[in-house]
Amino acid sequence: MLTDEGIRLWNQGAWFACHEAFEALWMAETEQHRDVYKALIQMAAAMHHAERGNNTGAARLFNRACHLLQMRTTSADAAIGIDLVPALHWLQSVVHIVNEANTTTSPPPFRLKRL
Repeated sequence: MLTDEGIRLWNQGAWFACHEAFEALWMAETEQHRDVYKALIQMAAAMHHAERGNNTGAARLFNRACHLLQMRTTSADAAIGIDLVPALHWLQSVVHIVNEANTTTSPPPFRLKRL
């Protein structure tokens, strides 16, 4: 199942491969949860940018992902099988850190979890 693969890859820090797994789910989704998958894709891409010192790119993607998850978290958790509330809380703290610090440090670790 691609959801499990995306979670596994995220938790291993394999950002590009994680992006690809969630992108496959996003492409297959017709409408309802596309924004949630898009947020997960953006989170993985942001981590990739952060690790490479591209703070501007990381900050932009973290902010976009946070906006998408804030709008969709409660309705999507059970449907996609990922516990999105802790992910949103982590993302909100990362957005604050990245926007305030304006540095290229990597965000604190976070593990995605199944419901």
